[in-house]
Amino acid sequence: MSLFKRGETWWIDITVPGKERVRRSAGTNDRKQAREYHDTLKVRYITPDEFARLVNELPDHLKQVVVFAVATGLRMRNITELEWREVDLARKLATVDPKNGVLLTVPLNEVAIRVLEQQVGKNETRVFLDHKNRPFDNANTAAFKKALKRAGIDDFRFHDLRHTWASWMIQNGVDEYQLQQLGGWLDPKMVRKYAHLSDSQLGKSAGVIDVVVPHMAQMRHSREVDVVTCTVTH
Repeated sequence: MSLFKRGETWWIDITVPGKERVRRSAGTNDRKQAREYHDTLKVRYITPDEFARLVNELPDHLKQVVVFAVATGLRMRNITELEWREVDLARKLATVDPKNGVLLTVPLNEVAIRVLEQQVGKNETRVFLDHKNRPFDNANTAAFKKALKRAGIDDFRFHDLRHTWASWMIQNGVDEYQLQQLGGWLDPKMVRKYAHLSDSQLGKSAGVIDVVVPHMAQMRHSREVDVVTCTVTH
């Protein structure tokens, strides 16, 4: 159990990526706050190859939900309870009510659009249905866990698909501000847990100057190159 109570206080006992075990007090008697602290310590995400293995092992109804989760970064409830009135296929937008109570408008990429198009006509109200074609609110089921096991993926929850989405975004050049807006986080500190994943991107970002002023990169030290001094006028 990753969260447990000792007296009135919630404690965390997890193995973070890198196999280091972390066991500490969350410093609160509020389970929601403890869970948020837990999530800042444990950024569990999978690689594209692992994701492909997982999708291949999932039953069809969960396959659509899981692909949509990684395509949009939405929380499980916002996906399983998504209604057609919240979706605008023409404008490629979905508007949901995340747990912070502030409406979030999500731009839908082509992967998300393809998933939604496959759901059209199945139900007048709900977008996603369970294996018996009924509305449902929990995708973290035994079928999901069995698929993880068959795919060889350990220590992974449905919510970690959101971490996977955020991690892939950061690793592919999306900055923290954009990620915060796309993910609907009100507190920028919630995005900082992904910052270490962008280190390799910093070099690429710095290289933008090479494109803007390519002739500077071709300059060689010689007597013909002068030092330019800038004077700041106050």
